[in-house]
Amino acid sequence: MVRRVLLAVSLLAPLVLTGRAGAGDAACVPTQGVVQVHRSADGDHFQPSAIGDNGLLENLSLLGHTGQPPLVSAWTTCGDGAWAVTPEGHVYIGGDAGHFGDTQSLRLNRPIVGMSPTSTGRGYWLVASDGGIFAFGDARFLGSTGAIRLNQPIVAMATTPSGRGYWLAASDGGLFTFGDAAFFGSMGGRPLNEPIVGMVPTPSGRGYWMVARDGGVFTFGDAVFRGSTASAGSTVPVVGMIPNPAGYTIVDEEGTITAFPSGTTTSGGHEDHAEDEGGEDDDEIVAPPLGEGPIISLEDPRVTPEQRAAAQDLIDRTRVGMRAFPDEQSLWDAGYASVGDSATGYEHFVNWALIFDSKEMDETAIESVVLVVEDDGTKRVASAMYILSPGRTMQNVPYIAGELTTFHDHNNLCFEGGVVVGLARNGVCEDGVLLVTPPMLHVWMVDHPCGPFAGIETSGHGSTCAVHVGDDH
Repeated sequence: MVRRVLLAVSLLAPLVLTGRAGAGDAACVPTQGVVQVHRSADGDHFQPSAIGDNGLLENLSLLGHTGQPPLVSAWTTCGDGAWAVTPEGHVYIGGDAGHFGDTQSLRLNRPIVGMSPTSTGRGYWLVASDGGIFAFGDARFLGSTGAIRLNQPIVAMATTPSGRGYWLAASDGGLFTFGDAAFFGSMGGRPLNEPIVGMVPTPSGRGYWMVARDGGVFTFGDAVFRGSTASAGSTVPVVGMIPNPAGYTIVDEEGTITAFPSGTTTSGGHEDHAEDEGGEDDDEIVAPPLGEGPIISLEDPRVTPEQRAAAQDLIDRTRVGMRAFPDEQSLWDAGYASVGDSATGYEHFVNWALIFDSKEMDETAIESVVLVVEDDGTKRVASAMYILSPGRTMQNVPYIAGELTTFHDHNNLCFEGGVVVGLARNGVCEDGVLLVTPPMLHVWMVDHPCGPFAGIETSGHGSTCAVHVGDDH
């Protein structure tokens, strides 16, 4: 009996997965498919497929493709067409899909790992495992990592809603942004149980999900955790994720497609991995119950009375000190300067003179202030950030309230004139100078779902909360 295995999914996400509407539907965009591999004694047969209106897999027809050679990505048009691409970059088409070029005549440094059509369907990008980008038709080249030495290969690409930017994700969770794609966080430099295998952007383009091979889901920006397959205990590897109208769908090697938030399994394979874990609070980051998971609240029973008092004292003192900074202009007036990271949705202002003074954790000399950058470009003061003196390390940070007040540092920021101009790779900056920061601690002036001392990224540095309910990452 042939074992049907979903070996690969296209990891290049469209705006939303809308179902295969007709060509005249103005809201229609190309949709992501999967590549099934039927294994038999006669060899592997590669079958491009897509999720149909009935929620089940439907086979796609490609001109000249009879099951070989291997395919690494498949997409459908808004009509009855389809694209698929091989590791060599040979683009197959079917139905009303247009052929705008490919890389099969080029000598590639690394194999193609995916493709993404433009929202018009009149062009597409191909991406290689080294992050090399090849643009065809009305797809515009906006940059690549082809000339950068990567820690791990690129495994996923997603395009922004405008079509004027894209993200590239590596298997270690590192993320690279191009065009109008904004950085909202990544898993780069953090421990993973299994490597990242896919990503999907939110419809707004202000966030994205990443999925690991064990089904763990990681959220960034306005991406909301809808569920994962990591807690099911399955040993079947996940190969990627594709978007659906309400969230994302996880695809594993045995042909199971598990949609979240519905939690329904839409094709064969093993049993459904998870139920909808969001309930009425799907749009909220879900923190663990008090006493479980990371310590993110002063009310946590694991916080001692002494720790609680120290944490509250720090919050109260910081609020008094932050009265001097009601807006961005007040920071400039006080000698603070932006490090140039507003595109991430947060902008850090630093008073460099205060870093080199003798004061630490002093509300009269707060080294950094963080502003939230709204979608319309307006900014509001959100957090104080204390930065310890140069020479301090994570091994000798002040003890304030134990695990509740967790410091963090950065060891890969490249600075030029006080502005972050890039990230170091293997300790080397392509531009600017590497600056390993002293430890630092946020104190939020606005409510934060992961506590008053949380890091910028809810799944990143500092105090974090369990946005991945049922996930053991």
